[in-house]
Amino acid sequence: MAATIIPQIMMTFYSAGLIGLQKQISSNVAQSIYILIRSAFIIPVLMIHRDPVVFFVWQLGVTIAFSIIFRILLFRTIERPIFSLGRYKFSSMRPVLAFAGSMILISLISTINTQIDKLVVSGLFSVSDFGFYAAASTLAQLPVALTMPIAIAFYPRLTELLARHELLPARELYAYFSGLTAMTVSLLAGGLFMLSPEILTIWMHGQSLPPGLPTVVSLLALGSLFYGLQIVPYYLSLARGEARIILVLAIVAMLLTAPLSYISVVRFGMVGAPLPWILLNLINFIAIGFVVNRRAWSTRRMQWVIQCISLPTALGLATVFAGQWLAGLLTVNPYITVALTGVVCLIVMGVFVRAILPALAGRGLASSPSLP
Repeated sequence: MAATIIPQIMMTFYSAGLIGLQKQISSNVAQSIYILIRSAFIIPVLMIHRDPVVFFVWQLGVTIAFSIIFRILLFRTIERPIFSLGRYKFSSMRPVLAFAGSMILISLISTINTQIDKLVVSGLFSVSDFGFYAAASTLAQLPVALTMPIAIAFYPRLTELLARHELLPARELYAYFSGLTAMTVSLLAGGLFMLSPEILTIWMHGQSLPPGLPTVVSLLALGSLFYGLQIVPYYLSLARGEARIILVLAIVAMLLTAPLSYISVVRFGMVGAPLPWILLNLINFIAIGFVVNRRAWSTRRMQWVIQCISLPTALGLATVFAGQWLAGLLTVNPYITVALTGVVCLIVMGVFVRAILPALAGRGLASSPSLP
């Protein structure tokens, strides 16, 4: 898995270039296809070849292929030969050198942080158990991966509004996408949390799973929920040209993840591996949400927490619970259970976007914004 770090970093750079050029649709479509092929298309392959090595090779091959695809998309957009080396003008980078350096460090550290728990698990468990944990980790990352394009889509526009000091529409945009992201990630992560046995049965059909694997997936999904909730404040910080708080939290997480993962795994077994992921993402969400909003807006920060984070999250989790309960009354088939819950979530999501979200995002939050 560590071999995928370099192509993942390159893919992130190329994707960021597309987004900066207002090509969010191209970037998001490619990102969605990448996630689908990386996480879903491996299922039939694993049914034929039940070997963890096949899973690892698939992850590496797909990541390398899509790093090349993202490079092609970017270089076609800027009308440059795909295999050109390019020329760099240091003078054009000097004004943003500190910010760019911070972002590079954040990208590197964040990529490392996502692999530390796997390194700990690989050193303490068999290759087979590690393969199951890596698969569970990949599955649990889907809520964030599918939510990220929503937040990324608003980032260039938010940056533009803040640069022009158009603070009223900037706060309206921020509130709207905060609520949309919170609802989306709570539905996806909540679904994984509550339906992990059914989803694993479908995803790894016919395989003998470790007894604690559904719990591992549920805990990883909980951590992904907290990760997803911090996405929009994270991009607000970047839109304001501030990366220090994010860099500090990334460094702290890197220093703490390894010892916490080791202690948790030794104490609780594989079920303990996700615990640092939950704890650190919860801390990051609270810290980023508090610091960034405090610096960006002069008033109604707690109102943002309630209206745009807490209420959508509670609604999303309640929707998943209701869908699971309804499906449980009708069937015990995992396919039907997941499908019925998904239909309920889609219906509520549609009502939320059309009727509830505009009211939550606009009720008093657009007044009195300020930038220091």
